[in-house]
Amino acid sequence: MFDSFSENSRVWVYTSNRFINTDDEIVIRKHLEDFVSNWNAHGALIKGTYKIYKDYFIVLVADETRTQVSGCSIDSSVKCIKSIGNELNIDFFNRLSLVTENEGEMKRVLLHDLNHESVSFVYDTSVANLADFKTKFKVAKEDYLKRFMVK
Repeated sequence: MFDSFSENSRVWVYTSNRFINTDDEIVIRKHLEDFVSNWNAHGALIKGTYKIYKDYFIVLVADETRTQVSGCSIDSSVKCIKSIGNELNIDFFNRLSLVTENEGEMKRVLLHDLNHESVSFVYDTSVANLADFKTKFKVAKEDYLKRFMVK
């Protein structure tokens, strides 16, 4: 996945508050194809791509080997995702809800309930680059919860 992109490419993961169905995918793909083909920073095209992942995530990737993303280019990506969300009535910005997995079944869990849920894995949307997305996006629940432990 994302084989033609540098491991240092920037990654943004947007989590849907519901399952992304086939009709949703058509709309999302249209918006994001248009967006990434014109994504730029101060007039310079950004090598970007996206993937709808596991029917809950939009993963947006920018390879900065040629063009660095800027605040304005990040703002434009957020505006695109918000527009998609408004059109499909999907919230991609609720950070208090997580997608978890247990025995291959995906489900949404509120962050404050995670400790009490019987799940094996949590999808960590705070990954910032492609290398971390590939290795640290799906993490064991215990490893995810460690970040909240007081030392």
